[in-house]
Amino acid sequence: MEPHKSISIAPSLPETHHDDASSNFFQYANISPERNKEYELQDTTESYIAESETTQNPYIRGARIFMAISIVSALVLLAFEIYIYAVINRHKEKLGSNARYTELSIYLALFIFASVFQILLSYIGVRSKNLLLLTMLCVFYCGMLIYTGIQYQEISEFVNVVLHGAWKRATKGVNITAIAVIGITLVAQTYMIFGVLRKHVQWIRYKKIGADPKIRQLYLVYQIHRSLLMLNFFFFLGFTVQFIVIMVRDKSSVEFILTVIVLPITILLLIFCDFAITRELVWAALVAIVILACGCAYVLFKTIRLFTKYTSAYHFGFKPGSYFPGRKSLVTFGVLTLVLLFATIGLELYLICNFHSGLKDILGDSYSKVSWGKSTRDVESEESLEID
Repeated sequence: MEPHKSISIAPSLPETHHDDASSNFFQYANISPERNKEYELQDTTESYIAESETTQNPYIRGARIFMAISIVSALVLLAFEIYIYAVINRHKEKLGSNARYTELSIYLALFIFASVFQILLSYIGVRSKNLLLLTMLCVFYCGMLIYTGIQYQEISEFVNVVLHGAWKRATKGVNITAIAVIGITLVAQTYMIFGVLRKHVQWIRYKKIGADPKIRQLYLVYQIHRSLLMLNFFFFLGFTVQFIVIMVRDKSSVEFILTVIVLPITILLLIFCDFAITRELVWAALVAIVILACGCAYVLFKTIRLFTKYTSAYHFGFKPGSYFPGRKSLVTFGVLTLVLLFATIGLELYLICNFHSGLKDILGDSYSKVSWGKSTRDVESEESLEID
């Protein structure tokens, strides 16, 4: 009996013609198989890079969601405020006085400015990975929520007296919806900051500044200082714009011209303050303190004169120092600006006393020619390497 033999059917199977077909295709298309492998490798690399930006870098994905929430919220609020402003302009002859119209216009203009400013804060905070600035943005939302409540009270008086029917219902509904949008945005952004972005920012910051407690404290104070400068920009600008609208009637007067000149100079001076601290220049930081002190004196002088001299540009007050529409908002912005300026001066002094302690090395090439000369691609590649 013959032993059992294993029968292999492999030789009897026809060879696949896939390679032949591929070779024929490459010859017809004048592409070598080796060149095709290069194309496949390039496609794989590009898909890996695209995937790494989203799946392998959760911070970028979370930052994009954060920015999307901020932009959508700002656009919705802008649409609501523009609608309310248009309604007020359409029915302003029914208000009976320009005083009321001016006061309502100021409330709406400041709110529109705040909506745009929140996008700026969001972008800077996400771009610089400044978790403290993003947290201050949530505090800013709380302020907007309070301001919206004041606006609701002011607009409700206008709605109940002037508007009727569909105009009344629509304006009241838009006013309430604006409050809801800010509340939802506050909750969503708070979750994104503390539930999504925080852990990634902490890890990035740890890799950047290490575990030295002194350096970590200096870096925290530096971030607070930079955040306060941005808030100073908003409140000082808001105070100045309100002042020239409400208080200065003669647009060709020296006071009006000087107040308008202050606006662009303020932006440059705040950048100079940040530059002085970042580059650890003692003389520049001392000049910055003098500038901030002059800003305090300017705001304090203007605020006190609201109660002693001014009657507003439209003579809303019967005598100097008497109440006029818009003074409440002016005083609020003036006091907040003073608080922020004094706090900024205190932090500036603290950082000056701790110059040459290693903070400049952590901040890297900020405000240097090296960083200005880099391309956007270089900066993005460095940030991606830093995160990874």
